[in-house]
Amino acid sequence: PLSLHEFFKSDLLTMRGKLKLLNERFASKTKDGYTESVAAFAERRMGTEVLRYIINPLVAETYAGEPEKLSIRSAFPKLFELEQQHGGIVPGTVKWLKQRKVVKNGETISGKLFTFANGMATLPKALSASLGSQLYPLCDVLSVEKTETGYRVTFSNAGRMKSLNCAAVVSAIPAYAAAKVFASFGDRVTAALQDIPYAPLFTANLLVRKSDLSFPAYNGYGMLFPSSENRELLNAVFLSRIFDHYEAPETHCITLHAGGTRNPELFELERESIVQKIAKEFFDIAGIRPLLQGTQYKYWNKAIPQYSTRHHLLEAKLESAEKENPGIHFAGNYRNGITLGDCVRNAYSIAGQVEAQLRTKRKDEE
Repeated sequence: PLSLHEFFKSDLLTMRGKLKLLNERFASKTKDGYTESVAAFAERRMGTEVLRYIINPLVAETYAGEPEKLSIRSAFPKLFELEQQHGGIVPGTVKWLKQRKVVKNGETISGKLFTFANGMATLPKALSASLGSQLYPLCDVLSVEKTETGYRVTFSNAGRMKSLNCAAVVSAIPAYAAAKVFASFGDRVTAALQDIPYAPLFTANLLVRKSDLSFPAYNGYGMLFPSSENRELLNAVFLSRIFDHYEAPETHCITLHAGGTRNPELFELERESIVQKIAKEFFDIAGIRPLLQGTQYKYWNKAIPQYSTRHHLLEAKLESAEKENPGIHFAGNYRNGITLGDCVRNAYSIAGQVEAQLRTKRKDEE
């Protein structure tokens, strides 16, 4: 369903489940939010059906994770804010839908999905062009160490060891990689970075004939699968329905996501076997046999960081390390949100902090 009206007309929930959701605004507020799991939050406020058929597949789509293991305040801060500021998810969502189109500086922000016409590589390519000779590409950073005047970054480039003295260091590599690079900063930092779990993920881009796309679900943008259905698939995304440039004259592109923390045993199979297995699942669901020839697939052993009910404690340790070591910034999608938009917003914030720090340092040196 793409609207509240369609939702309440659908058979996604029973009448009892819909009534429980309508009465959600009368549920009490959580006192913490960090230690309450997404599952506990959803069941307490919206009922078991919403948890099972909406929240569970939503978490699998967003985090490739499980609602029982994620913190509501860390993983879905906007849901937590809706509860705290508006007294409930339903009244808060209704208000948000009314204000979804916001006119700012003459531009209308509609909340529509978007991507770069030439793919995600557009962003790093633009940054590379802007930085020019200041950029050191194809480097393997080995360590960051504190010096008397700042920090020394040691890295290898084209087989040669090099080092760079810096006043500030912004790390945007995954947490598990940062744990090795920042080993000299002590066990407290290393442990905090190592303790952030990641979900594995398998992604396959399949082509289907346009003439085959007659099943009702294709009127939407994809399909989400709750864990109660015991499938390997987490979701199917109809890319051609969302982004026009994925459409070809005779075929549509569909992306299948599988595995996650829900099905880690899937990755014991050979990669080609996984493709065949999830393609068959899609065929069993939709009645469409994907064209396996030319299938593109990718496996990430550690794909998406999991904002667990301990995540706020790990973040506190990293914040403490940043305060103790001015100029060090731990960024990346394991802090303050996993989406591209979150990362860009955080990057602007950190860039402002670094700029202010360097400006102050220059004044002190004058």
